[in-house]
Amino acid sequence: MTETLQRHKKFPTESNKAKRVTDKVVEFIVLDDQLLSAVENAGIKRLVGHLELCYEMSDWGFISDTAISKKYKDVCEYISECMKTAMLSFTTDIWSSDVSPLSFLITEQRTKEIEVN
Repeated sequence: MTETLQRHKKFPTESNKAKRVTDKVVEFIVLDDQLLSAVENAGIKRLVGHLELCYEMSDWGFISDTAISKKYKDVCEYISECMKTAMLSFTTDIWSSDVSPLSFLITEQRTKEIEVN
């Protein structure tokens, strides 16, 4: 019985597993233009709870103040690093698509795709 209870114990907020799930929730919100309050909706809580039983959904305040801010800094650092070794081009609305708004970082050996919404 103790083993069963351990399997259903929630991850600590700072655990690597919880951080990875929170990061995916942030990606869902940002990439799909969802409201921050979506994390408090029953449907997303049930979905995440089904996929990862031991994860406890963070509230929208944490997502907004901490998780999205961290994601923004991580993306800025990634782009800054890419800019050190790559040529950068920007596109305007006339070159973007509603289906797939992408920009490209081009290096000598490969093209990196960066989604900008």
